[in-house]
Amino acid sequence: VGRPHVTPRLVAYCAEQSASAECTGEDGRVVAYAKVHADGGADRERRSLDAARAADGGCLRVPRVVGTSALDCALAVEAVDGRRLDTLEPAELPDALRRLGAALATLHERTPLPDVRFARLDVKRLAKAVGVIARARPDAGPAAADLLARLLATRADGAGPPVALHGDANLRNALLDDGRVTLIDFEHAAAGPAAADLGQVLASLRGDEAMAAALVDGYASVRPAPSAAALRWHTAASLLARTALPAVSRVREPLLRELRPLLEAA
Repeated sequence: VGRPHVTPRLVAYCAEQSASAECTGEDGRVVAYAKVHADGGADRERRSLDAARAADGGCLRVPRVVGTSALDCALAVEAVDGRRLDTLEPAELPDALRRLGAALATLHERTPLPDVRFARLDVKRLAKAVGVIARARPDAGPAAADLLARLLATRADGAGPPVALHGDANLRNALLDDGRVTLIDFEHAAAGPAAADLGQVLASLRGDEAMAAALVDGYASVRPAPSAAALRWHTAASLLARTALPAVSRVREPLLRELRPLLEAA
């Protein structure tokens, strides 16, 4: 990270994909975050961050890359101030979600299209999610299969013109500081419909209409929001592939306890 005497501490780990470390200087201050990738992912994320910085300004901030490894397996980005949106008090969240919506819209509007297609909600991935859920939790299998059938029947609703997606938009990957949102972790940046980013955030809000409206209103303050049908499709698909599946594969106990009602609601 370009400094002597830096102490790394593992803060995030995604099996077979990446590991992230907080890098602390001698004065105890966090100076950077370093991420080690599998399969050349560091170079992809570096290019995504550099491209997204074209949209940096106003309501959006994107961290600066401060170093990369010679073998493109690791990169370091600057540490930025702010509180993660998933740690905010409920009373703070509506305004924060408006700002997040505006930040995502700015990213979609101003960032050049990546050369990678968004594939995290492809049919084969949705079908794989159903298979895993059905084997691990047979009681939730029928609800997962019914949800997949509905998604396939309305697949056209999820289509849309491609934009530069963050690819993993959620409250953990957004920091709020002085009224501006910093988006972090561009590991999954790709080209796809705008509703894919919004739908993942909406999935985490679990049907809270006021919070959902705040997010979409913030987005619409910068560029036209996707259709209600597109948002419904991507929210439901995200609940299946990005919420229910990790509940099983990463053994997230609170979600496992409510897996069946979550899928039925989706």
